[in-house]
Amino acid sequence: MKLYASMLSCDLLNIESEIEALVETGIDGLHVDMMDGHFVRNIAFGIDHVRQICRATSLPVSVHMMVSNPASFIDAVAHEHVESIVVHYEIGSELPEVLRLIKETGIGVGIAINPTTEVSRIVDYVGSIDTVLIMGVHPGFGGQTMVPGTAERIGCVRSVCGSSMKIAVDGGVNPSTANLVKLSEADILVAGSYLFGGNSGNKVDSLKEKIETLCHGVSRER
Repeated sequence: MKLYASMLSCDLLNIESEIEALVETGIDGLHVDMMDGHFVRNIAFGIDHVRQICRATSLPVSVHMMVSNPASFIDAVAHEHVESIVVHYEIGSELPEVLRLIKETGIGVGIAINPTTEVSRIVDYVGSIDTVLIMGVHPGFGGQTMVPGTAERIGCVRSVCGSSMKIAVDGGVNPSTANLVKLSEADILVAGSYLFGGNSGNKVDSLKEKIETLCHGVSRER
């Protein structure tokens, strides 16, 4: 299992030092949420933020687009350090074209599904994607509690998409919920509020301790 840090919850006034601290911990990658205030009721990272984060690190970056018109942003964020671009199933009829455009960049293609979206809805797109991002919360804001039944959805995605599909879980990840997700055999865990919240003293040591707690007893390689 790999662990990605959600930059939505980091100290935005000191984002470069936050990234440096994460690199020292051996984190597997960074998860960057783009929000436009339309698809979700919040505004977060934009095109320039993604570019700057990519320039500040050699870590792989997953760009999670919570935007109403993702097609207009794809080329702009297709940076060499971007490992995958994830768009929501819930964007509607433009989804097939958006997936095609991402594929053309050579970057990994992902679909995110909200807690209320039936897993079976993504079956038609299995051949077009590399990753399914299961939202453990309703998208838009950090610090939420994981929706009950999230871990069980991993098995549903696996049965629909097959053993080769990468499955990530994002939202409400803490030591308690991480154990449920790990037992369900997700490939990627995305943690934000738990990692960055309440840190004091040495930032790196604090992050290392929290990462060890989340990943205890689980191989980080799958």
